[in-house]
Amino acid sequence: LPLPTNMNDSQAAFISNKRLTPDEMGGYFNPKLSAFRLEVLQSFLVDDEVEPLRRFARGEVNPPADFNAGWRSAIRAAAARGVTYSRVRLVQEPLTPYLQFEIAWGYRLNVEAGEQVRILRYDREPTFKAAVPILKDFWLFDDKQCLLMEYDVLGRFLGASLVRSDDVPRYVDLKTEALARSIAIRETPYWISQ
Repeated sequence: LPLPTNMNDSQAAFISNKRLTPDEMGGYFNPKLSAFRLEVLQSFLVDDEVEPLRRFARGEVNPPADFNAGWRSAIRAAAARGVTYSRVRLVQEPLTPYLQFEIAWGYRLNVEAGEQVRILRYDREPTFKAAVPILKDFWLFDDKQCLLMEYDVLGRFLGASLVRSDDVPRYVDLKTEALARSIAIRETPYWISQ
């Protein structure tokens, strides 16, 4: 189908992306050099995190031993192969309860496993915000393949779409900009030693 003529380039590129099945999406998580994630949503709704989030909200300090164990194992295996996993997390203050949970339990364990996690205060970056007025969560693999992540208004994952190869350089540029403007999570006030 032809795309509507009143769309801008970004809208047209988004609509033309290929929607992936869960199996197809999983096939991208074996990069040769690097995987990068930009996280934009301030809250996610993940079935496996409902009970841990409740426990965190009740004041438990440490996550269960098996919390996020599969992801941590994948990070360690990637690091052993020389693959770098990194992410930039956009935050706005005050932090949502979910972000507090994600930083205290999820990111702490991810960093220990070898993932590089950085924080970007979106509200303090007016030029970044102006340059990229609409951001979506995405994964970028080896700076060659990009998956846009889709969520509903509650933060439930709906699926992913593969960005056209000629549009990938835009996401590489966005990654470069986000990394340059962000700071390592260990250097932020959100990182509290336990």
